[in-house]
Amino acid sequence: MTMGSVAKDSSFVLTARMMISLSNLLFIPLLTKNLSAENYGIWAQVWVTLPLISNLLVLGFDESMTRFFPSLSRREYSRDFISLMVPVTAIGGLVCLAIYVFSGPVSDCIFNGNVAVVKLLSAIIFIFVLDLALYSLLRSLRRMRAYSALTILQNVFEMGLAAAMVMMGKGVEGAVLALLMTRSGLLICLLVISRRYLDVVAPARSVLKKYVVYGLPTLPMVVSGWVLASFDRYMIALFYSTREVGFYDPAYTIGQSVPMIIGGVFSFTLTPHLSNMFDANDLEEVRKTLTFMTKLALAINVPFILGGIVLSGPVLGVLSTDAIAANAFKVLPMISIGVTFFCTKIILSQIWKLEKKTYKLGITYTFAALTNIVLNYVLIPRYGINGAAIATMLAYGIDLAMTALWLNRDLFPRMSGRNVMKITLSSALMFAAIYLSHNYLDVATTVVPIVLGLAVYTVSIRRLNILDENEREVLKSLRFLDKVF
Repeated sequence: MTMGSVAKDSSFVLTARMMISLSNLLFIPLLTKNLSAENYGIWAQVWVTLPLISNLLVLGFDESMTRFFPSLSRREYSRDFISLMVPVTAIGGLVCLAIYVFSGPVSDCIFNGNVAVVKLLSAIIFIFVLDLALYSLLRSLRRMRAYSALTILQNVFEMGLAAAMVMMGKGVEGAVLALLMTRSGLLICLLVISRRYLDVVAPARSVLKKYVVYGLPTLPMVVSGWVLASFDRYMIALFYSTREVGFYDPAYTIGQSVPMIIGGVFSFTLTPHLSNMFDANDLEEVRKTLTFMTKLALAINVPFILGGIVLSGPVLGVLSTDAIAANAFKVLPMISIGVTFFCTKIILSQIWKLEKKTYKLGITYTFAALTNIVLNYVLIPRYGINGAAIATMLAYGIDLAMTALWLNRDLFPRMSGRNVMKITLSSALMFAAIYLSHNYLDVATTVVPIVLGLAVYTVSIRRLNILDENEREVLKSLRFLDKVF
């Protein structure tokens, strides 16, 4: 396993997530322009609630599979996977049944009294849990092409059908029903594909212990990660209404898009690769890979942040509504900064996963989440949705600082100050080009400043040679990025 193999797998997942992010951006105006701010806020609450409950019900086994399956034979991981699915299915079914039974109180607390949405959501959560487990199997076996193709199809059908339902006048209930239909179809596809990689063997309760010991400490990370990424919507709805959530969510979605793509891709692909390197005692290759991925993440995220500072208002106006742009333009760049902190933390925390010290992940996430809750409680009543964005940015920054100070220094990425300065200088030149063209050229579109800024950044990043020869060779497997760097 080398940096090249990591980059090859990353290229598949990166392509998929970029296409997904692009489709989400295209579907945002279809939803925001055809739903009231209140109903769009309910749709946002669905997407806030769904990942939290589903990831908890997987019991941390998704992370455990990714850590242990790469070193197992087909028969061994088949036995372990089937063994893990027994408690996941049983517990998931009971929790979703409880949500359905108590849909009335749940809807009053979170979904503006919309009981129909909660009943649909209870079924979606159960299917979502099974999808997550099967996706984790593909991830742990490095079936990145199959994973990437499925996620693209899932997103296109999911968002396309939801938008179609809304435009047909079915409202937010129709959009959520579309989500249930798409996830049901996805589950069938995942079962068919996964059958190719699994033997039919009897489950063994004795194998559960190591997966529980490794996976359960990641559950505080799941809850805390959700608090950091999503709890602010609940707080906004509590202090204001779902209307303000409808203003906040599109800006958050766009602001976190690129940093979360990068962080998600590297988190997804690094663990199975680095696990093999680490288990083979190839620690130098582990450190080099982490250094390379950190450098690449900063080279993508920093210019995105600076571009968002200038163009957040115009971009929101194009992709949503003028009302959202007027109320949430300050949110976008602050979220970009915060999620960039989170992206860097995701890469660095691979060290704890390799060392099987997942409890440290839980501790840092929990502290940052508690900080986020306090900051939201203090800042949202005073500064509204901008206060929520400030809280997110500060909490992610604290999380990154704690992680960097507590990590094993032997595996810590080694980026030189010169590389950081090169990335900063190239990003500053891009910022200047976007700012000047946006404010002083008489153009009626944001496309010209964006294209000009990207051109300036591409030229400067190549001239300054932020990557060494070996790293540039690795990037060739990422196809389109090698043209930039």
